[in-house]
Amino acid sequence: MTAIDLSAVDTVITSRKSVRAYKKDAVSPELLRHLLEMAMHAPSTTNTQPWKVYVLTGAALKRLTDAVCAAFDTEAEKHRSEYAYYTFPVRMCNRGKGSGKTPFGIRLLSRQAA
Repeated sequence: MTAIDLSAVDTVITSRKSVRAYKKDAVSPELLRHLLEMAMHAPSTTNTQPWKVYVLTGAALKRLTDAVCAAFDTEAEKHRSEYAYYTFPVRMCNRGKGSGKTPFGIRLLSRQAA
């Protein structure tokens, strides 16, 4: 890799973040199409690619949101994940948990400080 390639990788890795709150602004169809095209290249565990994508807006989105919320509120125990994401043997799960803790140990930081 060249220095330029490494810089791009560094930027992508260090600027990555988890978003758990969203604006109510509409997303343009062009941007949505672009994001979906980029998402097709995303990795998945053992290349299972366990997703289906549906795009809803307006009244259809409202109906689905209302139905999902009502089902969760009244019969949550009947609704389970379609995929068993954590089916790895215990040794592999523990290895993954250990690698997640390693950066904290190297920097001598506690989880609370991060």
